[in-house]
Amino acid sequence: MENSVRQNQTPHPGRDRRVASVDRALTALKLFLREKGDWGVSELAGRLGVHKSTAHALLGTLAAHGLVEPDPATRRYRLGATAFAYGMQANGHVALREAARPTLARLADAAGQTAILVLPHDGRFLIADAVEPPDDMRVALPVGGHLPLACGCAGKAYLAWLDPAERERALRPEDLRRFTPRSITRMPTYLAELQRTKARGYALDLEEYSPGVHAVGFPVRPPGAPPVGVLCVVGLSHRMPEETLHAIGRKGLALLAGLGRALAARKGPAPAAAARPHRTVHREE
Repeated sequence: MENSVRQNQTPHPGRDRRVASVDRALTALKLFLREKGDWGVSELAGRLGVHKSTAHALLGTLAAHGLVEPDPATRRYRLGATAFAYGMQANGHVALREAARPTLARLADAAGQTAILVLPHDGRFLIADAVEPPDDMRVALPVGGHLPLACGCAGKAYLAWLDPAERERALRPEDLRRFTPRSITRMPTYLAELQRTKARGYALDLEEYSPGVHAVGFPVRPPGAPPVGVLCVVGLSHRMPEETLHAIGRKGLALLAGLGRALAARKGPAPAAAARPHRTVHREE
């Protein structure tokens, strides 16, 4: 190992100068981003083609730097807080998260439920922030996790306010997957729901993404501009029946108006490229 590292670090035109151990660690991190959000040690070892002890040491090193973290219940690893912080900084979302935090907290307090901020990223949504109620009867959504583009209230609240040409580019038929019996899987039905969403000002999710879970979502956007994110209130369906969702929706519209004005007053709340979902084709190396 030492010889290979020394050789890779020696400048030589045309020679692959990557450090093998670093290259393997970064390859592992890409698997968390591109394939799925959690990995077991044996599973990752098989995917990387290394011994289980090597994979265990690799994950331990990444965990020591906060790039991954183990789940005590499942003993599987997921991306850690440091990886999330790097992603937020790289995509220019830190300022938006800070601007939205007070509104997020007020929304969670008014609803008495979990409130999250999600941001479009690589054809899906990144959970950038969350405020949870103090009681145990809540829906927990991990910061740094992802949600699909077109299922649930986040996608409706985002896509409904996009320019039609941009929406057509972002939304594909295969995005309308069936997560529950109530998921919308036909494009005409989904587009009609987007029209209703825009007319009322907020989006609803009645067990479309997760059984027993309701949600209401609001686009985060400066006045006259496309959305840069979505604020969602998520709760158990028996605690948030449809009439309660509409009540939260009306409260949320008043809160979001102030956030929109605040974003308009800021310079560059988020880079334009980060404010819309991008689809990246990943190739295995």
